[in-house]
Amino acid sequence: MSMYYFEPVNVNQWNMFEKVKNIGHVEPFLATSSMDIGDTMLLHVGSQNKNYESGIYAVGTIVKAPYILENSPQDYCNNKLTVDVRIDKINYSSPYITHEECKAFINQFRTAHKISEEHYALIEERIDVNTDESIISDIEADADKLQILGKERETFIKARVNQSVFRERLLNKYDCCCLCKVSDPKFLIASHIKPWADSANDEKLDADNGFLLCPNHDALFDSGYISFDENGSIMISEELGQVDAIFMNVDKNMKISLSSKNKKYLEYHRNNIFKK
Repeated sequence: MSMYYFEPVNVNQWNMFEKVKNIGHVEPFLATSSMDIGDTMLLHVGSQNKNYESGIYAVGTIVKAPYILENSPQDYCNNKLTVDVRIDKINYSSPYITHEECKAFINQFRTAHKISEEHYALIEERIDVNTDESIISDIEADADKLQILGKERETFIKARVNQSVFRERLLNKYDCCCLCKVSDPKFLIASHIKPWADSANDEKLDADNGFLLCPNHDALFDSGYISFDENGSIMISEELGQVDAIFMNVDKNMKISLSSKNKKYLEYHRNNIFKK
């Protein structure tokens, strides 16, 4: 069973922002003897360097069991018990969770120590929320810089969303088109149920507010030519001609599985997007 650890980092002694160049980078950090491969580590930057606000900046996974690191050029962990950590998330500009926010979950900041699964779950949820807000802000800011409106703005945002965590979440959830089972990621689109422009921030990157669809079915769903009822059965607009429906691979017997939150978003889609 994987464990969760809090790890204080003094960037004056071990500047992970200079050392970690990208996600997946492996870097040694000070260890406790109870740490093991597969455990999760929260990396908290202290207040020693005034260039960085104190807080959790990175999350990693231990990939090598504790060992004594010898001949390190840094006194920070030379000849000390160390673990190799693969960086899974890192924010270079600001903490995912500030030091003050951490106090709700953590009461000891000076040494590496184990934290409970319950506290880690709360921290992970906070990190995901803050990450989503940052992604949303960046996408909206880029659209504003380009001064694009209407359909052009929608197209730009859809393209950016399909490069973001929203697409990753839908790929993990479905791994193929929800309707026709096309499975090559190159041909799959992260399609919002309730459009981005109409969604609150906590809905924009919610995996339940999306389906993974092939280009044909995404175009039909996005434009309101198809939707789904409470049971997941397909609804086909009368505005979609029979010949077009055949060539777009749509028939009245199609059905998808729905979560309770899918149903909430689909109610909006049926009432506001679907061409009755």
